[in-house]
Amino acid sequence: MRIPPQIEYYTRINKEICEVFAERLKALKDERNMTLEGIADIIGTSRQSVVYYTMGDRLPSIPVLISIATMFAVSVDYLLGISSERQLDIL
Repeated sequence: MRIPPQIEYYTRINKEICEVFAERLKALKDERNMTLEGIADIIGTSRQSVVYYTMGDRLPSIPVLISIATMFAVSVDYLLGISSERQLDIL
């Protein structure tokens, strides 16, 4: 059975977003000298979930994504690779 092109496109884009998110999360973690456990405690999730995020195996839920962005003072767009601007524009 052939996979529809829309599914192939979604799968490719999702993989790319996971990879960018993983790279940026690891870089932010290292810049702050944080542990996976420390991140998990702050955002209220398990260490194993944070491991999955840093390996590029999955993306967090929207509330967890917002918590991560807030914790590191970066935009969700930056974490997902939509923007290269790290700083939040706070009004």
